[in-house]
Amino acid sequence: MKRRINHFLDLIGFNHQTVSHRERIITSFGGFCGILGVYFVSDALLAAQGAPVDIGGYYMPDEELATRAMRPSATFNAIIDAM
Repeated sequence: MKRRINHFLDLIGFNHQTVSHRERIITSFGGFCGILGVYFVSDALLAAQGAPVDIGGYYMPDEELATRAMRPSATFNAIIDAM
């Protein structure tokens, strides 16, 4: 009976395996790096926000003006151009 319960708990993703302190520290560090990455990307995006830009028209904008207005970040331009 205990084996069936353990099997059921494994199926739903609930198990009682021990986790070492080293694994917890590594996991915490990974989460911290993810949060830090989101912070820097958000900061770069917020810094790119600026005043309204003339793109040469609403229905038929000038392509060069629109491209400059829509891609203000040199870092993201390098990433997009590399793709």
